[in-house]
Amino acid sequence: GTIIKLTSSHRMRGCLVLIVLLQQVFCLPPNFEDLDLSIDQPVGEKVQISQQDPQSNAIHIGHNNPKDSDISVEQINPFNTTVHISLNVGTGSKVMVKMENARNLQLHVSFNGMGNSECTVEIEKAFNSTVHLSFQNPSNTPVTVKMNQAEISDLHVSQNIPKNSPMMVTMDEAKKLSNSSQSSCADQQSSHLETQRRSRYESD
Repeated sequence: GTIIKLTSSHRMRGCLVLIVLLQQVFCLPPNFEDLDLSIDQPVGEKVQISQQDPQSNAIHIGHNNPKDSDISVEQINPFNTTVHISLNVGTGSKVMVKMENARNLQLHVSFNGMGNSECTVEIEKAFNSTVHLSFQNPSNTPVTVKMNQAEISDLHVSQNIPKNSPMMVTMDEAKKLSNSSQSSCADQQSSHLETQRRSRYESD
């Protein structure tokens, strides 16, 4: 047989090659341009974004004092993407987010002082992803969140002083679901669902 001895230089080269390969896998170059769609006092503003196989890109949508904004973001097979949607003190606005087969996704949606609005988030299959939705002083602003088949992922939804703003949050078929406030299952630490609803009438 043939015996091959690796010197320290060979091992170093092997490590460098491995590191480069790992960087190529975990830090894929962006194939969509980053989007910063911030606008002040929009009226009837419509934003519709649909991306197939996006990687390592960011989307930021910020509407300050919006009226009747209609925002839709859909990503299929997103990898290492960041999506941030922020609406501040407005009325009559809608936000719809759809994600399918997400990996390393960071999604943050925040409403502050929104009235007569709505937010819907649907995520089908997610791995190593974080979803955070927060609603400060919502009025007549329902929120619906569905996150299915999540693995090693976190979902956090919170409301502070809501008024007539129902919140429906489900996390179905999560693998190794643990510490869920809406589930009695407790297994290995993997996927986590947390909801908070606070009102001015709650005691500390």
